[in-house]
Amino acid sequence: MAATIPTDLFVALPLDPPSSAEEWLHPLAAGMDDHALFVLDSGGRVRAWSAGAERMTGYTAEEALGRHVSAFYPAEELRSGAPEREVAEAL
Repeated sequence: MAATIPTDLFVALPLDPPSSAEEWLHPLAAGMDDHALFVLDSGGRVRAWSAGAERMTGYTAEEALGRHVSAFYPAEELRSGAPEREVAEAL
């Protein structure tokens, strides 16, 4: 049985919808500092990188943005094809 969330915990904000998912996700990822949150495009390239991802990996957003996610995998997982498989599963 699914848990219910009390309605007094919801906040509705009258915001204009973003023109793209990336426009909405980038600020969300950038603001996360307690989790490694990042956004990939359909080709597996990093489009947004959170402060938590920076803290946990040591890569700054400037270093991570535009790189393929495989750059953050250890050699063993690269050999097994894990990055490509996971990107394909996410699509």
